[in-house]
Amino acid sequence: MNVTWQDGRLAAKVLFEALAALKITEDVYVVVNAYRDDGSLDVSIMEGVQTLQGQGWLVIGMGKKAQQALTLFGIPHRPMIHPAARGKIRRRELYHAHVAGVLKEQGHDQG
Repeated sequence: MNVTWQDGRLAAKVLFEALAALKITEDVYVVVNAYRDDGSLDVSIMEGVQTLQGQGWLVIGMGKKAQQALTLFGIPHRPMIHPAARGKIRRRELYHAHVAGVLKEQGHDQG
């Protein structure tokens, strides 16, 4: 689809809107994909996430595949529903509340 997180479209738009509603600015987080376009696990990304987590960064696993990859690498993380998920969570207000809840549980409530 030629869309990246940095484009801020599709699923990224939903996520970034939820973060902005919490007054979490783009300069305090990084969004990366655990998997390459061909479906293979990106080991270098996972090693980088491991390093950041070791430096005190909060790691969020968006979606089951990302959560599995983080678990495989032994990286503590907070599970979050992926912003492209289907069903009721697709409603913006529900997804925004979900994101707020995940971050609040970690003591990172920005509001």
